[in-house]
Amino acid sequence: MKSLLSLTALSLFVLLLLPLGAAGAQESDDAQDVPSLSVPEEVAPAEAEDSLEAVEGYLNEIDSLQGRFVQTTSRGGRSEGDFALRRPGRIRFDYDAPEPTLLVADGMNFVIYDRELEQATMVPLSRTPLWLLLREDIDLEDGLDILNVQQDEDYLSILLRQSDSPEEGTIELVFQQEPLELVLWEVVDTQGVRTQVALHELDYETRPNPSVFNVQNLPGIRAPGFDRTN
Repeated sequence: MKSLLSLTALSLFVLLLLPLGAAGAQESDDAQDVPSLSVPEEVAPAEAEDSLEAVEGYLNEIDSLQGRFVQTTSRGGRSEGDFALRRPGRIRFDYDAPEPTLLVADGMNFVIYDRELEQATMVPLSRTPLWLLLREDIDLEDGLDILNVQQDEDYLSILLRQSDSPEEGTIELVFQQEPLELVLWEVVDTQGVRTQVALHELDYETRPNPSVFNVQNLPGIRAPGFDRTN
């Protein structure tokens, strides 16, 4: 369990990603460049503080969110699908066929589920970086090092790493400025592999049914420790 968590920890930040080998349903043998996300102007400390407060306010106001996502990697992989989020603690990623993987956080656990094998891997949600964005009160300085804040007229980016395990990589969050909205993030893992997730067709009004986050509805899951209260 520990080796799986160290491989995917940063990749599973906010809208979790698949482990590097599994995500590439369309993986190619040759690596492909993923464009850098950083916008050109570094923000002065006082302005950076204002930007962080605005981002935290935006994230804390999200009660529910759903839409489409597109995931690409510097190894050439590309996949997409639907996601649904309901704070606190719940998120679901449904990858389009032929990718069989489903990712679900049920408020207590994070589950990587293989529909074809009807098998699941589970870790406590509190042990994943995803918890930082799904918890009830979001504070970007709680458990994270803020490495850089940059912006231009259109976008704001925040580069982060986990304070207790900086060697595991970085995550860069990119927000549209007007209106403020999370549009993309990029993870760089310990091997230097970059993974981007872009969000589209965001819907803040439709509240997902709690049952979609209940992992006990998935065939083959009846292991002790899963949340049975949804």
